[in-house]
Amino acid sequence: MDSPFSSFLDSNYVPSDDEAATIKEMVASRDAALKDLDERIRALTDERMKHAKFIKDHNALVSPMRKLPTDILSSIFRSYLEQCHWRSSYRSRQHPSVLLTHICRRWREIALGTPLLWTTIRVKCPSSPYHFYKSCPESLRNRLAQVWDTLTQKEEHMFAMCAERSANCPLRLTVVASDVFPITSQGTGSTPYYLKIDEEGRRRLLDAICDTSPRWERITLDIRIENLASPILNLLRVTAERAPQLQSIQFAGAVSPLEQDVASACQGFTLFAAQGLHTLRWGQLMSMAMASSIPVRWENVTEIYFGDSAGGQIGHRQQMSFADAIEMLEKCPHLARCTMSLRNSAEDGDNAWFAAAPPAFTQPFTFERKIVLPQLHTLGIRAPAIPTGFASALVLPSLHTLSLHSKRYRRGLLNDRGTVEFARVFGSQLKNAAFNFASLTQFGLFECLRSLPVVTRLRLTEGYDYLDAGIQSPPGGTKAMLNASILAQLRPKYNEKGYLVGQCYCPKLERLFCNLAGQDTVEGSLVEFVRSRREIPVESQHEIARIKEVAMNLDLSETVDIGRELRETGIDMVDCILKIRYRGLDEDTERQIGYKTYSPRDLYEDVCRDEFEGDLLGIL
Repeated sequence: MDSPFSSFLDSNYVPSDDEAATIKEMVASRDAALKDLDERIRALTDERMKHAKFIKDHNALVSPMRKLPTDILSSIFRSYLEQCHWRSSYRSRQHPSVLLTHICRRWREIALGTPLLWTTIRVKCPSSPYHFYKSCPESLRNRLAQVWDTLTQKEEHMFAMCAERSANCPLRLTVVASDVFPITSQGTGSTPYYLKIDEEGRRRLLDAICDTSPRWERITLDIRIENLASPILNLLRVTAERAPQLQSIQFAGAVSPLEQDVASACQGFTLFAAQGLHTLRWGQLMSMAMASSIPVRWENVTEIYFGDSAGGQIGHRQQMSFADAIEMLEKCPHLARCTMSLRNSAEDGDNAWFAAAPPAFTQPFTFERKIVLPQLHTLGIRAPAIPTGFASALVLPSLHTLSLHSKRYRRGLLNDRGTVEFARVFGSQLKNAAFNFASLTQFGLFECLRSLPVVTRLRLTEGYDYLDAGIQSPPGGTKAMLNASILAQLRPKYNEKGYLVGQCYCPKLERLFCNLAGQDTVEGSLVEFVRSRREIPVESQHEIARIKEVAMNLDLSETVDIGRELRETGIDMVDCILKIRYRGLDEDTERQIGYKTYSPRDLYEDVCRDEFEGDLLGIL
């Protein structure tokens, strides 16, 4: 804008008194003009917001979502809940169905009028406050007791609300509860003081849960019991007649008194005798004494999972052996899925799982008769080592998914003959397979891969969580290496006419998952493997399957950008998922480049679960 002082701007010129007065008058007029513009802008902004609100409100009237019939929208809500199954706590305001009621009046009416949206209930009884010594201020003790009571009341209210809104629909229930852990004064000079809390509140909540037992369809119990008089045990003592719809029990936690009297305590768990129970998942180590005492109708069971978390409940000496497993499998003629953690023999003690050298099998596993399980299609075994002869004891015509995880040892020869036997006996029918290759010799790994002509999904891991905790790979040891020579056997070779020549391991492989912790870099070999499995001549497409997904976890920093290398050489990767993670990267770098953080395996899940559907990369 023109000004008589333009030539003096950005200079050291000092105006006279008359010029200063003139400048102030000019600034005042411009300031008034600026305020006028601000008012006009505010008025225009308000007018714009009114127009925008008008557009938004009227567009909502013609939104396709409004045209959806109530039954379709209700189905969408139910599908949404299935997606929230593992991502939501299902508690308080975070319950996904509660969130739906906060969107609009119509959605609230539909959500409240759809009982199936409220059938998944998760109750977490607040843990009894930690003990204090009497020197602790009384005000703090009272405050903690009040907080505990308030939390209990909230859980009671949330459960009652979901139970009412779910009408008479079958319930999927999760209960987390624990007793006060007994504390003794260990020379502290002061006696522990337990807070005075409203135990009646927790008892009312547990009684309310038990009252809904006729509607239980699936129940998960994550409980810790310190005495057999605990009200929490009432959940396990619900009679079979009061749970007519119960199909699945998932049990985690620990019942400490079982260490003293397993048989009598387990016989009182009448909930397991439910007529319709077909799925039993026991997150702790399972002994044969416990399995024999729990009143399960084994002839009705189609799925069992016995975990490997000790939890202070039983020692490994009491854990189920391979001979016990045969006895257990014989009780379940209709079994379809099975995952078990086993010890090798009755002589194995608690230290067998942490031994430096593998057990020496002087005799193969013996059996009186073969166990025929015509419906078993998914089998998972975790053990220090798998004995030879065990696979031969099983007749499994429907088996298509196998997961074998043996322990890797710090020293000594690896005993992989039992694993290799499984691959030889059942490999020709396996579509999904998982092995801990670090427990194999190089020859054993070659034999396992060679025995999988129809496998479509293969998972090769370096270790297995609990089995290999704290174990480091021996330098120069005998364990197998997933190296270039192995990948070369997975790479098909073609002649000039495009026909397959020689033997290619796993010719039908479509998805490969590997954890290469402690391995040498195989990026170059991996590029060649993917290229050979993506560029398949027409003449060999009936023999070799096209790879669809490769996921690997590598220790070292990236030396070759595998994805870029494949794209630059013209390999079609449009429908191929390539996930490479380098554990040498720090967490900030991983977040910046978008690496996905994979959760550890779930307590009840295994590579055998859901036929490898969903995310199988818990190892990465």
